[in-house]
Amino acid sequence: MPGAQRDPKVVVRAARPADLEEILLVLTTAADWARARGIERWWPSPFPSDEVRPAQERGEVYVAEASGEIVGTFALRWEDPKDWGEQPPIAGYLHALAVRKDRPSHGIGRRLIAWAAEEVGRQGRLLLRLGCLATNTSLIAYYQLVGFRSVRIVPSRMSSDDRGTLLMEMKITRR
Repeated sequence: MPGAQRDPKVVVRAARPADLEEILLVLTTAADWARARGIERWWPSPFPSDEVRPAQERGEVYVAEASGEIVGTFALRWEDPKDWGEQPPIAGYLHALAVRKDRPSHGIGRRLIAWAAEEVGRQGRLLLRLGCLATNTSLIAYYQLVGFRSVRIVPSRMSSDDRGTLLMEMKITRR
């Protein structure tokens, strides 16, 4: 398309309280997009605010802005005992990574992962970790493509769900 910006400038910043509705929109559109394509996703639709607000209040939620609008979001935590157990402080934990699926993404997901990895490295940590549904082969392939490796599968914490969580990690390269 003539005149279209193929590679918009993406700015990652800490989420502000006023961003909550847009964050929920990003998470909901990502969940709906995946579900419409038969891709398994844990996320409910619409995405509930009580799943985001506490992490946002703790300063763990970030947004990506392009051309003045929020186009992506994720949470970055410094521990994840529910999935990873007690660990030494060597990793950052990526949660709820999503980009708007009702617009061209321009590789924003990769940019958010790269930003999170850089932040983890700035904190002196060696690994970026995440968990995803162990049966979501397309998401696993994406994470492998961007540099994550599989570590192990942990059983679901929900008794009605026999699918586990695949834990993955990426080594941080320092520059």
